[in-house]
Amino acid sequence: MGQYYLYANMDTKQSLFGDDGMKFMEHTYLGSGVMDMLFSSVYEKPQRIMQVGDYADRLSEFVGCDLMEGFEDELGIRSDIYDEHGYHTTMYGYFRRHEIIYDGEEIPYIRYAYNDTKKQMVDLYRQKPCSAYIDFIESENRAVLHISKIHTAGMLIALGNGLGGGDYHFNGQNANMVGIWCGDRIFTSNELKPDFYDITEDVIFDEYAENMSLEEILDEEMNRCKNSYYYDSRHEEMLKNFTVDTRGLSEEDIIICEDFVKGVSSSLIQSQSPEDEMEGECQETDERE
Repeated sequence: MGQYYLYANMDTKQSLFGDDGMKFMEHTYLGSGVMDMLFSSVYEKPQRIMQVGDYADRLSEFVGCDLMEGFEDELGIRSDIYDEHGYHTTMYGYFRRHEIIYDGEEIPYIRYAYNDTKKQMVDLYRQKPCSAYIDFIESENRAVLHISKIHTAGMLIALGNGLGGGDYHFNGQNANMVGIWCGDRIFTSNELKPDFYDITEDVIFDEYAENMSLEEILDEEMNRCKNSYYYDSRHEEMLKNFTVDTRGLSEEDIIICEDFVKGVSSSLIQSQSPEDEMEGECQETDERE
């Protein structure tokens, strides 16, 4: 089944209910509902938030396991002591019993995450793109390019990665950095603040170490679409109205993506034969009449 995570706050001793997929890599991406919720809860408000895995206890080995005894003592639990029924209490079990519904404002695609304890920060928009997806919207005769990125801060506050299925792969780029902010006071903002050291380039994540550039990712997605069984002239018409969902993208990413969609649209428009254009004009004339 793999390892499940919840979204805990050591300061409030509560966790936030979320349902975007309980396994780590099902939800730890920029723009996911639970990441927006968790990091909105600490917008301009430093608190000790973590993603806590249900396999994490003081007997396991993972990044941050040296902190487990202190966390459990603070919560008044012991994961290494079993009762007469063979049960023990983990951090996951504790926070599952103290789960609440988040009723605050959700701020999607927050750009910066800060570690107030270590005086570090990351620019979430500068994380490496990991995949692309072209959404064909037939009802509006257009297509939209979406880019997926791992949520950098969500990775840094994960407690228990590597203990179960669905976790970030142990051979992935910077796997040893997952969880290095656990127990620290974290806050988010859309403002770039001074006096914090930028570690963004030190925590680039690539789960399968494919080292693909954004241009290669875009070409791969375009080829996937063209080679799929459903691709036909309708999709080419939609690609003539091709745009980019720029949320979560760095300025450099936006330039690359916009150049790509313009190139795709332009090539399709230019390849339209004079006969096709004439047929289209006749069709428009018939519709007006």
